[in-house]
Amino acid sequence: SLFKENLLLIAPQARFEDYISGKELRFQYPASSPRYFLYRYTDSTLLDEKTVLENTLFLGAETLYHVLRSLYLNIPFVERHVSFFIQESSGQIQSINQKCSLKNGWNLKEFLHQFKENFSYFTLNSFYHPTEIFKVGEEFRFDIYSHNSFIICQDIQEKNFEKVCIDCDDCTLLCPVHANPRGIFDKQASSFQHTTCIECGICSFICPAHIDFSERISKIKKEKPGVG
Repeated sequence: SLFKENLLLIAPQARFEDYISGKELRFQYPASSPRYFLYRYTDSTLLDEKTVLENTLFLGAETLYHVLRSLYLNIPFVERHVSFFIQESSGQIQSINQKCSLKNGWNLKEFLHQFKENFSYFTLNSFYHPTEIFKVGEEFRFDIYSHNSFIICQDIQEKNFEKVCIDCDDCTLLCPVHANPRGIFDKQASSFQHTTCIECGICSFICPAHIDFSERISKIKKEKPGVG
């Protein structure tokens, strides 16, 4: 395509892997990481020893959108679409279906004023890149290069407060023995490979909802036979 030809002019030594064109979309992960998106989208892992990620540039749908606008329509990158979430008192996070488009340098004090009566705090990039918590009504300049989503909430949750599973599947993706820890929350934990699990604790460590898998795993292993 013309777009790939232009990319080759910019980086002639680069090798391009296209995981989007000509493939039916079966999954949607608006709040996930590129590595996990490709893992579910291509049915293959990017974590094996043969894959070199240090010099890999991930171009997601949003990045390609702005590159195309700039390259072919001469529209500068001065605003971006932002994911908007609300954290309930239970700790569960709900996504707002409508995307917000914010310009660089926009004052969030004005934007969040409409929520001031019901919500007191907000933070940015909270799923994978935690930042400082701010009060709704404070002066805050939005940076399109650093901020991609924000969450508003009524109360500040304790750091180790266990929240409801958000189905990010990072526990299963990063499990070294492919035991599928996410399966613990399925009916009767039927898809969790309890005989394979080595109880390394990685799933508890990386869980963004602070779920303690260790207690649940121990209980399952006591209740189910066949543990090696």
